[in-house]
Amino acid sequence: MEDTSNKPLVALCDWCQSGYPAITAQIKQHKNDYNFSHGICRRHSALLLKKPYDPFEPDPLDLEKHPELVKAYSEGNFSPFNITLKERLQKLSNIKK
Repeated sequence: MEDTSNKPLVALCDWCQSGYPAITAQIKQHKNDYNFSHGICRRHSALLLKKPYDPFEPDPLDLEKHPELVKAYSEGNFSPFNITLKERLQKLSNIKK
């Protein structure tokens, strides 16, 4: 199994991504450079489950709410918004090298 702990983690909604072919193309091109994690945003989850949705609730996976991510991801620029898993764990535990 491939060690992905040193790759930057990029989390995004799979349903949102399907609306942006340029992002899908960039993900395919950079699949060996990043650890892409596909979930589902609150908006699409609410649509799927036919439940109420609060459009003002923050949702980092919803690309519709983050046009700056759509632009960056469409250009293949994933790194400024993400850090490696090791860096995240170090920050969480306040461990510094």
